[in-house]
Amino acid sequence: ILSGLFGIPGAFQGDRFDYRLVGNYRFSDAFMVYASLSTGFKGGGVNPRPFVSDQALPFNPETLTTYEVGFKADLWDRRLRLNGAAFFNSYSNIILGKQICPESSLPSPCLRPENIGSADVQGLELEVQFFPVEGLPVDGSIAVLDYLNPVDWQCGADPL
Repeated sequence: ILSGLFGIPGAFQGDRFDYRLVGNYRFSDAFMVYASLSTGFKGGGVNPRPFVSDQALPFNPETLTTYEVGFKADLWDRRLRLNGAAFFNSYSNIILGKQICPESSLPSPCLRPENIGSADVQGLELEVQFFPVEGLPVDGSIAVLDYLNPVDWQCGADPL
């Protein structure tokens, strides 16, 4: 329990168990595939330094579940390396700071952590390293992301 602005109490309690599972298979010394599943979180709580009473509200933990599959390949006597991955991240209870200053107040620290909903992020990544001659590496990468956030929410002065 926190005693913040003018003795307004706020409370939050929680616990969390997270894990990571990974499996891989080597077809040869030069080619491997893998898959992983993991979870994570950002802790919930109560704003420890409220400036206005509306900031003393508790918020839940943000949680994440990730899935990834990919490959790693060394080709042409290890002169060409290719790494590729596809992933899907599912976020729940995303925590962002919301401006809650009273209309008549002067500028002040009026952000309140708040759970805004869920979002999914998925994408592909490809990395290439090429060694055409000794001492001359050439590399590059590309990534494609697709993001879906079905929540219409105002953060500060600009809507998300």
